[in-house]
Amino acid sequence: MRYLLDTCLISKLVRKKPSSQVTEWVTAQEERDLCLSVLTIGELVKGVHRLTDASRKRSLSTWISRDVMQRFGGRVLPVSVEMADCWGRLTAQRETAGAPLPVVDGLIAATAMIHHLAVVTRNISHMAAAGVQVLNPCEPAAR
Repeated sequence: MRYLLDTCLISKLVRKKPSSQVTEWVTAQEERDLCLSVLTIGELVKGVHRLTDASRKRSLSTWISRDVMQRFGGRVLPVSVEMADCWGRLTAQRETAGAPLPVVDGLIAATAMIHHLAVVTRNISHMAAAGVQVLNPCEPAAR
């Protein structure tokens, strides 16, 4: 099984007190099976630039550019025309059903669908509603 790590999950790895459950789950996986969306990189960068603590901002900027980008290398998945098409169909379905998806969540779900990945997230409701396989490493059944 290959996985797409959601932003809320990867950010738990660099909190002042990292989630031991998330850390243990990620460590137990084969590195080659872990992927990120380019949108997750964007969300991480956005979060860093909203910080007011200059030291923390520098530290996290370095973490993204050095650690995340090197670690995930060729496993940062771009948005493609195929994904945009999948996202358009998916979000139209969700809107018609009266349960719209946030744009980034919809694009991450489309990425998972196109690449046949399970989304690893704590945001189970949006991803499950999108019809993708989801896993929450903070739930006992996932470990």
